[in-house]
Amino acid sequence: MNEDKKTIILIILIILVIIALVVTGTILVLNMNKSDTGNNSNTTENKEINNNMSDIKENNSETDIDLNSWIGTYENGETIIKMYRSSLNNIYVEIIDNTLRNEYFAGNSENDQFDQKIILEAISKEKLYTKDEWFDTTDIIEIEKISNGIKIKASSTDENSLLNSCSGEYKLKEFEKLGWSGVYTNNENTIIISEVYEDNLCIVADSKTNNSTMTIESIEDYSKDEINYESDFFSDERKIKITKTSKGIKVEASSEDKEDMANYISGTYTKE
Repeated sequence: MNEDKKTIILIILIILVIIALVVTGTILVLNMNKSDTGNNSNTTENKEINNNMSDIKENNSETDIDLNSWIGTYENGETIIKMYRSSLNNIYVEIIDNTLRNEYFAGNSENDQFDQKIILEAISKEKLYTKDEWFDTTDIIEIEKISNGIKIKASSTDENSLLNSCSGEYKLKEFEKLGWSGVYTNNENTIIISEVYEDNLCIVADSKTNNSTMTIESIEDYSKDEINYESDFFSDERKIKITKTSKGIKVEASSEDKEDMANYISGTYTKE
């Protein structure tokens, strides 16, 4: 009788083990299927993200976006927008409100303690954008091309910022361009020239030799074939002469300050 009870108990234990194995196997299969479904979903999402990133890279390629086309001066009433190239891939924006006699120069008004430049990146052929966060302030600017100028959407968490009052459409001020705008390079240096308006030409020079950048924001003395600039920088005289060549420009520059970048940029450059 005892042996019969032992046999029955053994059979019950075997059945319970089998049931447990079946249940465990079923759970594993379901989890695997679920995991596969999730992986397929993730794979699809990843493909979409990669495609979007490829589209952005394509839009931002130098061959697709002509940054020179943004250079100029734009007006809306008493507000003026000046735009020039700050680097190979970015545009610098200066906002001037003649009513307030206050200048929002790259992130701050002239009365502010800080001075930070607004650098906008081309996110498509027709749109520039930046979101700049510094200290407890967030500045957002979006500039879009329209038929006769630009449309700006801007805001700032700084209540005194001109960004909160400059949104709107701005008309491009027409003037006779002399063909200077563009990027010029040689083995060591890059010079970017922007014709912003009449008697207002900007130069940004970048040198690999001394690893520095020089910006001259307003040059008035220039013609179709020659640019001349002189200044006394901390009592050190700086001279720059730029003449057009068949393929680009020739730069003759010097400064009494031995460390000044003007001493490193002389030479011939090819226009890209």
